[in-house]
Amino acid sequence: MKRLTYIVLLALTACSVKEAVPALRPELRGIRASIEGGEPDTRATVTKLADYVGRSKFRGGDRAIFTNIRRTEYPIAEFTYPGTENYEGVTFVAGDGGGWTRGEGDGAPERVYWTDAVSPHTFVAYSIPQDASFDWTREQEMLYSYYVGTLGDPSESGEIVFDTAEALEKEDLLICHDTGVRAEPGGSVALVKFAHALASVRVVVNINGFSASSSAVDNQTVVSDMRLLHQPTRYKWMESSAAVQPYGDEDSRRDLLLWIPNGSGVGSSQARTFTFYGITAPQPMDYLTTLSGDNARYRKTQLSFDVTYPDPLNPQLLKTCTYTASLQDVSFESGYNTTINITLNHRDEQMVVGVDFEDWEFVSTPDQSQLKKNSTFLHDTSRSSVTIATDTEATEDDATWLYFQEGHLQDIYGHDGSREHPFQISTAGQFLSFAYEVKDGRSFGGQYVALDADLTFEVPWIGVGDASHPFKGTFLGGMRYLCSVKGSPLFGNLAAGSRLEQLQVLAGGTVDGRGVLTDSGEGVICACVVDGDVTLGGSNAGALVGTNSGVILASYHTGTTSGAAPVGGLVGTNSGTLVGCYQAGKVTGERIAASSTGVVEACLYTSESMTRPSFTETLNSGIASWCASHSGYDVYVYVHQPAGYPHLSE
Repeated sequence: MKRLTYIVLLALTACSVKEAVPALRPELRGIRASIEGGEPDTRATVTKLADYVGRSKFRGGDRAIFTNIRRTEYPIAEFTYPGTENYEGVTFVAGDGGGWTRGEGDGAPERVYWTDAVSPHTFVAYSIPQDASFDWTREQEMLYSYYVGTLGDPSESGEIVFDTAEALEKEDLLICHDTGVRAEPGGSVALVKFAHALASVRVVVNINGFSASSSAVDNQTVVSDMRLLHQPTRYKWMESSAAVQPYGDEDSRRDLLLWIPNGSGVGSSQARTFTFYGITAPQPMDYLTTLSGDNARYRKTQLSFDVTYPDPLNPQLLKTCTYTASLQDVSFESGYNTTINITLNHRDEQMVVGVDFEDWEFVSTPDQSQLKKNSTFLHDTSRSSVTIATDTEATEDDATWLYFQEGHLQDIYGHDGSREHPFQISTAGQFLSFAYEVKDGRSFGGQYVALDADLTFEVPWIGVGDASHPFKGTFLGGMRYLCSVKGSPLFGNLAAGSRLEQLQVLAGGTVDGRGVLTDSGEGVICACVVDGDVTLGGSNAGALVGTNSGVILASYHTGTTSGAAPVGGLVGTNSGTLVGCYQAGKVTGERIAASSTGVVEACLYTSESMTRPSFTETLNSGIASWCASHSGYDVYVYVHQPAGYPHLSE
């Protein structure tokens, strides 16, 4: 989607570390912040973007509170902000000239340092509008905190009125949640992005048949007082989330009176279009489906509006009629726009209502079913939620991932699974479809599948294939992340000839098998990472693989490994080859393999030397030596991480 970016400079001069900081940790002195969809960075006068909802640029006096700055992987407490001290975050205030200065009295330290100059860092922040009535409070629950906001002034009752563009800006909360920020050259500046946290709504009304004659004056027919009824007004932001969620009881619902920039509409006397704008609390489909009982009526989006038009019997007089419209299960997504289209023919008394989904700049995105398809969050693992290539509904327009085009198998992006054009997985639904394809007997032997997005599993995983239906192809992870993995191992069985490359897995709970990557590996696993504590449900288990009879090269696990004895830090039973791998963390069993009759070369485990360059050198020399005598393998290289564990070079 098209995104215009407004860039400002935040001067950052904060740190909690008083001792001398090595040169490997450059000081973070400035931040450039952009608003997605906002105005370009310029000192010249900029015209307000047409039909733009909310804040398009930072203004003097705007505040940004960074509630978390840390290295994304393996953060170090001394270089995490806020740290153990009692302050909310590192605060900055925008000046009138575009620069940013440090806020006063927030108790934050004097300087901030990058953990290192090369690793991606996480920056989390919020920026509330400049309005004294904006309701935004920080709440604490057990060990974590969150923020609660309210649409409109909570001290008032009745409808919330959007009567100007400025009224929309006063509700536009901005959130920054970027896990891939790297130090700019020199390390003094970081580029971060702010996104709109709430949902925008646009209602477009096209009317015809109201004019008494073709000579009627254009502005005699007017649509006004567009109300979005019974909208939730409270929402919650967890700092670990990039979006806000509905929050609170249903008694906080209020009507929204939407803003219309051009009250006379656009068009001819016979047909005119009127466009209204507003901001509402996000209401994703997952939220709507939880509404039951008396609250089930709120699954229906309701609107009311007035149409004033010349009386057909006496065109000198104007009549006003109030119309209502409703739609079932229309979602409003955080950071996106929902457009409700209404066509009203007064002559035939017919009304047609439809919905479009767009980004914040009103660039069209697919319809609601497609939005679910495009999600990188896995909410449902049922077979009915996706298609596979042999399904009758797997067509060019309706397939989740693969379909047949004139007898040739291809994905919806036009890729044929060759080395040059691997099948591409960009959504959670497509990864689920991939799993069911293998379970259905499609082994992908001789074919390539590439992961093109980070995915998050919000439900237990079902496994790609199973013991009777192994994967035989090449899976290219591209150093992408599969997050919060739990349930079955990622792959039920990696057959001889298969290859799993450059995949990073963040463990999210118990894996009901003998390895996070696979129960049984007969092929090649290289440059794969499992991060986080792993609890395995089977015996003879390992964090990476249960039974290995293939090759595992340049892969590692960081975190505790536990399960029914015997347990290995990396594999349960090894009759194959392990080269250049390491395990960092506690193991309730053997460090590398619970049992091994195979080859184990240059594989290391937790020790005081892990953060030293010599540890990395041992791994790299072992990989290079083994690959020199074994053709067909790429020489992967570890990079020394100051005060951290080695990571694989991309």
